[in-house]
Amino acid sequence: MLALAAGCSNRGSTPTEARIIKVLPSLLDAEGRASIHPSLYERDAYQALLRKESSKVAGLRFDILWTARPASPGTAASPVVLKLELRGSSHGKDARAGNTVVVERPIPRSQMGRAWSQVVLGPDEFRRVGEVSAWRATLLRNDHVIATTQSFLW
Repeated sequence: MLALAAGCSNRGSTPTEARIIKVLPSLLDAEGRASIHPSLYERDAYQALLRKESSKVAGLRFDILWTARPASPGTAASPVVLKLELRGSSHGKDARAGNTVVVERPIPRSQMGRAWSQVVLGPDEFRRVGEVSAWRATLLRNDHVIATTQSFLW
């Protein structure tokens, strides 16, 4: 029993290079709002209204909470890139069914640590994707995956 506890504590003491902690998708109205009032209750109520009345939806925003350590001091500063992949069920004349959209955002070295990043799909991108059925968020450094998380249906 003691050996098991010691093994678990050693594994937990190794710091990870990066981690995606939370991904929050929000529908946006024609004015780019996810909520009319700042309270969480009002946000949830407005999101339910937008889901019910899809004609009022004009975009989509993903708020992503992540943490990443800067590159080690002896190496060249390698940038971190946030990559968001979305699978949608597109509807409309310019849409392709089963479409996957990839959005990449470089993260400045000054934001290393723990931060929120936003990925916003405007009306044109939103129409191209349609209703999002699955997503995957990835942090990359030198084209190597350092952290990833995905929705259940990915």
